[in-house]
Amino acid sequence: LFDSGETFKHLAIGWSPDWDDRYDQAVQLTFWQVDDREEAGVEGGQGVALAASFRSGRWRPFFRAGYSDGGGPSLDRSLGVGTGYDTRDGKDLLGLGLNWGRAPGSSRNQYTMELFYRYDPTDFFQVTPIVQYVANPARDPDTDDFLVLGLRARLVF
Repeated sequence: LFDSGETFKHLAIGWSPDWDDRYDQAVQLTFWQVDDREEAGVEGGQGVALAASFRSGRWRPFFRAGYSDGGGPSLDRSLGVGTGYDTRDGKDLLGLGLNWGRAPGSSRNQYTMELFYRYDPTDFFQVTPIVQYVANPARDPDTDDFLVLGLRARLVF
């Protein structure tokens, strides 16, 4: 920003019925714009994203959608749905997500599935093993599918 003047701007408008549960029950619409990144050789762009999540008993369904026009995204169209399920009296979370996406300039549909389990051994530390399956990777037409095994960790302080 200071040397180049290149900026990223966004405006998010959201609603939640309960402030204390705003991360689990909310709807948010985000508009964004990014300037040309000359040194990186990436054109500017703009886009919109919609995110909605809810809670019904132990279930946590969600929906995500996004569209971009330029800006160098991996995917310029994306739709995702899924749910989480509270385990261990709400301390842990088992989740499944499905996504469709398309890369800029590609006619190939990419499909992704992720299964995860977020384990909270303490109040300030979470460990999340994940399995992702990607079919028809939009940016790699020579590959039919692949599997990703991962491990995320989160420290809250």
